Amino acid sequence: MELKFLRGTGNIDTVDKLLGCIDKCLAELLKWNKSTFGHVQRRIRELELQSKSQHDAIGQRSTLKLIRDWRTKEEILWWQRACSAYLKHGDSNTRWLHSRANMRRSSNLIVGLKDDAGNWQTNDDDIANVITQYFEDLFSTSYPSGMEEVLDCIQPKVTDEVNVALCKPYTQEEVDRALMQMHPHKAPGPDGLKPFFFQHFWS
Repeated sequence: MELKFLRGTGNIDTVDKLLGCIDKCLAELLKWNKSTFGHVQRRIRELELQSKSQHDAIGQRSTLKLIRDWRTKEEILWWQRACSAYLKHGDSNTRWLHSRANMRRSSNLIVGLKDDAGNWQTNDDDIANVITQYFEDLFSTSYPSGMEEVLDCIQPKVTDEVNVALCKPYTQEEVDRALMQMHPHKAPGPDGLKPFFFQHFWS
């Protein structure tokens, strides 16, 4: 997730330090994920087999409670993976939700693009260059003419005062307000962290 706290020139050291903290936090979250969510389905199968082999009611009741707890974790896992609020609106832990999560994940993955020369580019940087070049070509021309006449007809919307306000450094209040307005489980950044993380654990 690219974080910029200042418009124009920013405090690079502060941003680098912050990104380092986020990377460290992600590493710890990956460890936690393996211990908590990493083997949910396997754990549920083990508990189900254990329940079938148990003959005392107390032990069976305890195992069934554990199964329910792990199923709740599984539901949360698929909900987060789907990057949506489907469960909030009544969808349960169904095959449809699983397929939706997998479909969303696969549809968001660009494995390659063809450049202008017809060459297939699969490297991330090369794909980004193909996309950038496409839009540069789309919104530019080699033979501009009559630009002054066109621009003279356009009424500027950004006044000098507005421009000064837009060029001011970001304030903490602005960042907080924008962050709190985002849906907690949508729009993850490249680091995979959703707004929920920053809304609840920024401190």
